[in-house]
Amino acid sequence: MDKSKLNRREYLALAGAAAAAAAAGGLKPGIVRGDVPRAAAPTVAARKRLLRVAHITDIHVFTKLDSDRGFAKCLNHLQGQADPPEMILNGGDCVMDSTRAPAMSTDKQWEIWKRVWKNECSLPAAHVLGNHDVWGWDKTKSATTGSEPKWGKGKAMDALGMTKLYHSFDRGGWHFIGLDTVHPLENATPDVFTARLDEEQWSWLQADLAKLDPKTPVLIFSHIPIFSMVPIFNNQVVDTGPRENLIIDRSDMLTDYHRMKELFKKHRNVKTCLSGHIHLVDRVDYQGVSYFCNGAGCGGWWGGEFQGVGNGYAIVDLYNDGSVENRYIEYGWTPRA
Repeated sequence: MDKSKLNRREYLALAGAAAAAAAAGGLKPGIVRGDVPRAAAPTVAARKRLLRVAHITDIHVFTKLDSDRGFAKCLNHLQGQADPPEMILNGGDCVMDSTRAPAMSTDKQWEIWKRVWKNECSLPAAHVLGNHDVWGWDKTKSATTGSEPKWGKGKAMDALGMTKLYHSFDRGGWHFIGLDTVHPLENATPDVFTARLDEEQWSWLQADLAKLDPKTPVLIFSHIPIFSMVPIFNNQVVDTGPRENLIIDRSDMLTDYHRMKELFKKHRNVKTCLSGHIHLVDRVDYQGVSYFCNGAGCGGWWGGEFQGVGNGYAIVDLYNDGSVENRYIEYGWTPRA
């Protein structure tokens, strides 16, 4: 709602409602961006929360800017909620960059991630990979040939304890699907990847949804958004003038979104899709699916905010009627001066 169209009393009442909603949800103090519950209708009042999860993405740890301390603060903040989440969904880009880094630099970055995760996280987690987690696809800058052991996605899978690049599981009455949305782009500079599903994964996804009870609500999480508006701003951040065309880059949203959309129309129990990658926050509701892009744990790569969005994570509440509430919480990280 546009603040300019509210009188002072109405605006203060709305602000108070937002604060009360955060308190009622057991959310730790901080900047909260997300759903503000309206006056409860009878059908809403009868629903029951089945599961609360945390969604972290784009942590980008490396050897500088105290990223290890920032990552630890993020994990401590989300686990320190008065009503804490029961598990973590990790959306990838765990390290600053492995794609263009030699083996030694890549290994150091993953050592930081593993150390902080081991020392600071007590929750179960499910992971997907981000583009920066993939080792060596830029062969020139990484000084690789492509024949090295664990070249590509192998090092990241080992570090995260992953046995499959895409997967599904059931928890709390919901079905979860983690997708691998980062795929190589041959003979392209400077991009080395594109956003899509490979054909093997596409067939698996169709089969996974087909075998479900249609009454079971589904949450899909991926690194790159399946559908989002913020990629438009990501690639045109320095351009403040009008444009004849608004372009979404092939690396910023799934290029095969149209077939995904048609698949979701066949499976109306797909209720929400979570992503990261863009470091910005948005919500798009389209054809019965709520798409959330949930910022970045590193904010602007540990240097402060990125286009007004600070370091944060999302708390996601999942209900028995298939509804979802997603709140992006900034945990108050101050970058090194």
